[in-house]
Amino acid sequence: MALWTRLVDYAERIDGEVCRREAAPAGVPLILSWSGTVTVPGTGGFTRGFVAGPTDRWTDTVCRGDAAGVQVDLTWTAARAVLGLPLIELRHTTVAVEDMWGASGRRLVEQLAEELTPAGRRRLVEVFLRRRAETSVPALVTSAAAILDQQAGRISVADLAAELGCGRQYLHRQVSRHLGLAPHTLARLVRFRSALTALRTSQHSTGWAGLAADYGYYDQSHLYREFRELAGVTPGQARATWRLAPVKATSVHDEAFGDAVASSP
Repeated sequence: MALWTRLVDYAERIDGEVCRREAAPAGVPLILSWSGTVTVPGTGGFTRGFVAGPTDRWTDTVCRGDAAGVQVDLTWTAARAVLGLPLIELRHTTVAVEDMWGASGRRLVEQLAEELTPAGRRRLVEVFLRRRAETSVPALVTSAAAILDQQAGRISVADLAAELGCGRQYLHRQVSRHLGLAPHTLARLVRFRSALTALRTSQHSTGWAGLAADYGYYDQSHLYREFRELAGVTPGQARATWRLAPVKATSVHDEAFGDAVASSP
């Protein structure tokens, strides 16, 4: 089972504090940090990192002090297996690493801080997560997530249920419980993140109407509305400020920064 879609080792100098707008993720972000503090609305500051539960909302975070850590973007199914509880219990919530895993979570962060290489930190994270990936996820749920990913979110719930050989209501109940969000919401997020990635990596050159058509939006207005609701910015603002390349600490973004090293499990 693939554990994550992206793992980034990061370090950043911050004088004072930096506010960042985070777009709704297509997965469950896990932040493991040993320097700096991150504050999420409705919570206190996190010093060792946190798990951000499934959500279809953008949020603003505040980072204080020089930051260093590892960000792991868990897939929904991997998060269900690793965290050991139905993700509906984490929907729209953020949980500190030490609250999720206790002493073992604190020890992992300490080991990551002591490890000198990104490759070494990657190994530590993978071993830690695989040891905890013991919860069995229903085959229907894993298959639904896989199809949504393969189709880049461009499949109706009716067609998804038909392909899986089950009723729409049953599919809704199972996916919502185990992955935290309804099937149509997961599809919406996968489609949005695919379009956002195209913007960040300059994979489209056909204008906003072309981007909308390429990623299954009804029209340009639909594309704009989805970006506003899921990212809190317009597509143009997203292209101008969110990049996959390293950026200055004063920029607003939700991607890797500093000397980033991305890898797959």
